[in-house]
Amino acid sequence: MGTQIVWFRRDLRIHDNKALYYALEHLKEDDKLLLLYHIHPDLTDALTKRHDYYYEALYDHVQKIEQQGGSLHFITGSVEDAFQSLFSIVDDCTAIHVNVDDTPFARERDQFVQQLADKQNIHYHDYTDAHLHGAQEIVKKRSQSLPSVYALL
Repeated sequence: MGTQIVWFRRDLRIHDNKALYYALEHLKEDDKLLLLYHIHPDLTDALTKRHDYYYEALYDHVQKIEQQGGSLHFITGSVEDAFQSLFSIVDDCTAIHVNVDDTPFARERDQFVQQLADKQNIHYHDYTDAHLHGAQEIVKKRSQSLPSVYALL
């Protein structure tokens, strides 16, 4: 028996969501599912119209989850503080499921959380969901390096 976490970030949807799909696939009979959203304080210092839109979308996401009989749990604070606190409260966590976010901020954040999860013996599963291929999967044939420029077709 344990808890599997689906960590929502930019992908505010419950239908056609790889992280949620695979978390449900991995659930054992006595496991619990925790739907999670982390609010980083650095991202809320200056609220703009863009933030208004995003928080309206987040509110809509919460309502859709509640209509399906679930609930979205929020944590806040620095990544380190929020996730260390989470892992001390949810002491039976066995896995975290996320959809990859390729922004520089997100890559650094995710790498930190993955290392923290590894220390706690928590499996960290990430899925390419928003694109057909992840940013690190497309390389040039000759040099096997990542292209520096992409052409629009």
